[in-house]
Amino acid sequence: NDSRLAGAAQRYVRMTDNPDAYIDSAGLGLWIVKKIAEAHDCDFSIKSGSGHGFRVILEIPPTRIEAADSEAFKIAC
Repeated sequence: NDSRLAGAAQRYVRMTDNPDAYIDSAGLGLWIVKKIAEAHDCDFSIKSGSGHGFRVILEIPPTRIEAADSEAFKIAC
C-alpha cells in the first residue's frame, strides 16, 4: 500500500512482507536514486503498481533537459 511505499526510499529499507526473508540488498538503491534526483532538481516519487509491486517515477524539468542538450552541443562542436 502507499503508506509502506512512503518509506521505501529511506536508507536501509528493504521491501518484503516476510521479515524473516533473506534479501541480498543493503537497502540503499532507491535512497541513492532519490538523492541523485534531488541534486539535479528532479521530482522523485513511488507509486503502487496494479496488483503488486511499485513504480519509481523521475520527472526531469524541461529546463534541465534543454541545458543538458545545449552543453552536449557545445562539447560536440
